[in-house]
Amino acid sequence: MDFDRSKPWDCQENLNPRRHGVEGPSEDLGVIGFFLCPSNPKQGNEIPNLTHYVGISGMGENGAALDKDYPGVGILGYDRKLKVDDITDGVSNTMVVAETNWDNGPWTAGGFPTVRGLAINGMPYFGKGAQFCALHRRSVFSNGPMVTNIMFADGSVRSFGETIDPRVFEAMATIAGGESIDLTSTEVSR
Repeated sequence: MDFDRSKPWDCQENLNPRRHGVEGPSEDLGVIGFFLCPSNPKQGNEIPNLTHYVGISGMGENGAALDKDYPGVGILGYDRKLKVDDITDGVSNTMVVAETNWDNGPWTAGGFPTVRGLAINGMPYFGKGAQFCALHRRSVFSNGPMVTNIMFADGSVRSFGETIDPRVFEAMATIAGGESIDLTSTEVSR
């Protein structure tokens, strides 16, 4: 069965999408392990399963709906088309995907469960119950603070924790804020 785009994501026919054109036993794509962090106890055994990784759309809860030229916009958006040249802050400084344990949803749902902007309502970005909280440490041999894995537009993945300056995290969420980010000192300047 293929995903039927004419119907809602959560209709019965779309709950268990299968690989298109594969001969033989049908592979169940409703549960995809790499959408889940192995350290997170919420493993989403229902079909379709949760995702613990969300696309970053910039600043503000409506970031995904904004045009690419809007201030504070990030890489991903609902109808946003970007070229690498549009990421003037640099691909190594701009987030694409961040790990979260907050308000997770099915990977097939689209919208907030899969792409979101940083909520700027005073809710912390990191820490227990925060927007981008995660449930693991930088090393399995460490008792240090919890960290969140973030993928950047250059394909690199780095871990960040509660010690990062919120302004640095916000600068990394935008494509053209004009900030200069020094990740070794976690400071930002304009």
